[in-house]
Amino acid sequence: MAAYLNGKIDVTIPDLICCCDMDNNEPITNPNCHQGSNVRVVVLPVPKEFVTDKGLSTFGPAYLSLDIPYSAAVERYKAQQNG
Repeated sequence: MAAYLNGKIDVTIPDLICCCDMDNNEPITNPNCHQGSNVRVVVLPVPKEFVTDKGLSTFGPAYLSLDIPYSAAVERYKAQQNG
């Protein structure tokens, strides 16, 4: 429910973090994701209801006991590409 890049948290819930098995081109569900798997990670924007105060308090970074603010990964990456 959190994805790391270069040892730092890069994406957290409520963003949708999807893993795809690159060996058989199928999605990987959480219980079937194993260290060393050949995967591609795709991050999708979350529905707007999840980024309200109520949504984030229910299923945001604090749900994982992370003391960091939510940052929409897709918007962050778009800004990096445009700026």
